[in-house]
Amino acid sequence: MNKIINILIYFAAIAGLAGLAISYWLMRQKAKRSSNQLKEAGQKLAEADDSYDKLLAEMNDGVVIVDHVGKIIKANNAFIGLLGPAEGELSGHFLPDLAPPTEKKRMVELVARTLEEGRITVDDLMLNNDEGDSFWFDAKASTLSNQDDTHVQVVLKDITERKQQYILTEKEISFLHELSRTLPLTQDFDQMLDRILGMLCETLPFHGFALILAEPDDAIATICVSDKVEEGFLADIQGCVTDVISELGGNIDPSSVEYIIERKANIETAQSQSVGSQILLPLAVVNGIAGLFSSEESAFKKEDLSLFSTMVSGISSLYIAYKSYQKVQALSETDSLTGLANRRKFFAELHREIERVSQYESPLTLIMLDIDHFKKINDSYGHQMGDEVLRTLSEILLENTRKTDIVARYGGEEFIIMLTETPLEGASGVANRIKTAIEKATVLGAGIDVKFTASLGLTDYQLRDTVDTIVARTDAALFTAKRNGRNRVELCGTKEPAK
Repeated sequence: MNKIINILIYFAAIAGLAGLAISYWLMRQKAKRSSNQLKEAGQKLAEADDSYDKLLAEMNDGVVIVDHVGKIIKANNAFIGLLGPAEGELSGHFLPDLAPPTEKKRMVELVARTLEEGRITVDDLMLNNDEGDSFWFDAKASTLSNQDDTHVQVVLKDITERKQQYILTEKEISFLHELSRTLPLTQDFDQMLDRILGMLCETLPFHGFALILAEPDDAIATICVSDKVEEGFLADIQGCVTDVISELGGNIDPSSVEYIIERKANIETAQSQSVGSQILLPLAVVNGIAGLFSSEESAFKKEDLSLFSTMVSGISSLYIAYKSYQKVQALSETDSLTGLANRRKFFAELHREIERVSQYESPLTLIMLDIDHFKKINDSYGHQMGDEVLRTLSEILLENTRKTDIVARYGGEEFIIMLTETPLEGASGVANRIKTAIEKATVLGAGIDVKFTASLGLTDYQLRDTVDTIVARTDAALFTAKRNGRNRVELCGTKEPAK
């Protein structure tokens, strides 16, 4: 019996050991299977990460992954290309730090709202890159979750180009505000240009400024540089201006351009003999070009181009306002029949000239003339012929005087001339040339040849003369010429024989 029991115990032990072996084997197989499954799952995750990274790299829109506080974990090439030179320099930074101060709060709220709502859309977000350039985006943010944490994925569509068409920078707004204060100076374009140049110096980096304005009769290129500029840099600017006139100047003849060099203390001095970078833009509506020059390479940013474009538009507007003012002023100061200065214009110029000659003791002479028997011409041939005589006389006066002289229709058939920097003796020669030219002139009309003459009186400026006293003395000289037989020249009302 005991033997049988021992045999049973033996077989039971053998069976127990076999069961343990089988259990161990089963456990090993299960563990092996779990390890393989884990490995396969890891491979799938890695493949998923690779697919995700590949998808990010191919996207044209910027994509950035941040944690719950906005710290950058990953960014694609499109985002890096705009806002950083390398991903390594962006990873670890905070997305709100890439926004200007006015946008930081919106960026923090974007991350917080996405974690709370799961998916949001935000328009018109602004971010800055390392160089200070600004970019605008429409953003779509969503959560990315795994077993460890929840992140925020932000897809940013660049709308900078579209936005810049409608949004003015603070500098542009400031410029336009200053421009509005410049408009009252429209009667003096040089003064307006000085004001604009001052604004340029405060907002943009440059070592030279050029403005080319073309009129039908002439073209002027004004180049403004530092008062300490090297001649080589100035010559290089002039060469650039000549080249751009040839390429973009339209009907501007480069050989006819008059160059005016102005040296300004508020312009920075170039550190090189050559131009390193430049911005050249055509003026809107006006026939001309404006340009900025720097001795440094890549001195101008995209936002500088935008700002200068706004300023160039302002320069065009001011020049148009200036030309319009000149036209209105000319109409108010010009005799409509003859095109000469009118009485108002003459007295204004005479007043300024008397102030000048009284200070510098320069010579000044007036000539007053009157068409002899003009009423008879009107009565005999009609007022239309009388108008032709007045126009012919105006042409004779302009032909025998200088551009610096003022020739005006004084009233009716009377004219007056102000000869600057001209003593009485020289003015007497001018008066006699005019008298001779009038005697030789013939006015043709309806088959009728009309001849006419004129009487002339002149005087020069004397110490303590006023506008009234010098004009009265000239009028007296004219009266003497008419009283002494007409068609003659009298000086200062004296009875010198006519020449």
